[in-house]
Amino acid sequence: DVYCRARVAGGPPQDCRDWWKTKTVQNSVAPQWDAEFTQALAAPELCVVVLECWDDDTVTGDDFLGTVAVPLSEVTSGKQLDLPLLAATLAPWPRKHGAPSLQVTFDLVYADARGPS
Repeated sequence: DVYCRARVAGGPPQDCRDWWKTKTVQNSVAPQWDAEFTQALAAPELCVVVLECWDDDTVTGDDFLGTVAVPLSEVTSGKQLDLPLLAATLAPWPRKHGAPSLQVTFDLVYADARGPS
């Protein structure tokens, strides 16, 4: 039972907000969320999107599955990224556990029609 959380970090205070959370996908080893989150950013070139995956467990508490951070300056709008998740130690997962990853597409919309500077 997996869900994903996302937030923006690394920019000015007005760009760093609370976490967004996807719905929980029940009984899946390959969950698909198709979630959309929108946020205006004052300084997107400084921002990093942090993604976390969690196992929803109402009995013993949610279990952390992995995280990845993506600098927006490295993102191409509309291009799908395959991002390997890091374990709680922020190291890659041991090979015996497989290599969990997220496939993510960012659709960046700029207030200035010319796009990023």
